[in-house]
Amino acid sequence: MDGDITARQKISYLIPDMPEYYQLARFLQRTDKQHWYSNFGPLIKELEQGLCAQFFPKANNRIVTCSSGTAAIELAIKCLELKSGARILVPSFTFPATVIAILNCGYEPVFSDVSEQSWLLTADIAKEIVSKHAVDAVLPVSTMGMPQNIQEWEGFYNDTGILVVIDAAPAIELQEASEHISVCFSLHATKSFGVGEGGFVVFPNESLAVKGRRLTNFGFEGGVIRDVGGNYKLSEYHGAVGLAQLERVDEIRERRGIVKAHYHLELERLRGYVDFQKNDGMSFGAEVVQFHQNTIYSNCVLKLKYEDVAYTQHVVTALLSSGIESRPWYQPAHCHPAFKAYQTVGYNGSDNLDVTQRLGCQLLSLPFHNYLSRDDISFVCERLSGILVGDYRNVTSALRKT
Repeated sequence: MDGDITARQKISYLIPDMPEYYQLARFLQRTDKQHWYSNFGPLIKELEQGLCAQFFPKANNRIVTCSSGTAAIELAIKCLELKSGARILVPSFTFPATVIAILNCGYEPVFSDVSEQSWLLTADIAKEIVSKHAVDAVLPVSTMGMPQNIQEWEGFYNDTGILVVIDAAPAIELQEASEHISVCFSLHATKSFGVGEGGFVVFPNESLAVKGRRLTNFGFEGGVIRDVGGNYKLSEYHGAVGLAQLERVDEIRERRGIVKAHYHLELERLRGYVDFQKNDGMSFGAEVVQFHQNTIYSNCVLKLKYEDVAYTQHVVTALLSSGIESRPWYQPAHCHPAFKAYQTVGYNGSDNLDVTQRLGCQLLSLPFHNYLSRDDISFVCERLSGILVGDYRNVTSALRKT
């Protein structure tokens, strides 16, 4: 563990856990025998049924696959049938694909701040915003895989009449589906259940799912376009990968659980130097007892002590010098040049997204994938602890001298 760093292989930030070629062979053989490669083939139908059985057993006939997680969001938004120029409330603290889906549908994003604890746009935050600003729909995100509270969003819809679509791209195992709200997922290779590239929507009812499926094929019905869709279909090749993954799902889940358990143990050494994504219902006492519990969903993301993006980059560089790949978390969406023209709405009537801005400076994402060993994780946390503790001592020493 404490030996020469150069003797250790680089620890990669991310390695997708995908099936090997031999695990795909019999599914690909079926495709070749039937000469059916796209357009709602038998493998895709089986994949949708398998996703339902494995993850959403109450959503029979409500799952529609598509070509990406972004396409899934676009499908769900288009099915809302919003007026031209509609305004959709969306957290700025999200991957740009969420915003791009809104723009691709011809609508206008309105950027919101997020919770200090959970880093989510919650139903309570949305209620406060819509009491002061006009919006036509809300697009909350299951950030880092932390699930959105479906019951609270259903209550928001019932109380306000404002439509909701949830971007749950990385949260396939934790996010509940709904009988009132469309929920969108990604099947990208980097996700816990990936097929390479793809996504799907769990629609709230079968009739909306029928419309969503029609939109994946441009909007054709009876040979004519009744609604404007796109070419969003998922191919039979991706169906083959998905069916092979369904056979591996217990293995994938077990390996991921082991990695999480090792991180939970090793992150204790960082107590006092970092903070974590926490459920908004967690009390202070529970946080002290369970410092590192329930904080890792689809990524191992930590909030550093210093609100300084240059410091976060310094930590990334220092880890890389030890052969550890890490990343600052993504830049807030409203800071991207392409999105700067759109409105921002913060707390208490402010247009400043203070929590989002801080998160954009402080978040560090560590290696997290199913190929990490316990020694790898221990090494990562040991090196990070050394960097953070050393820097803190240097800062406090300098302050004492002044």
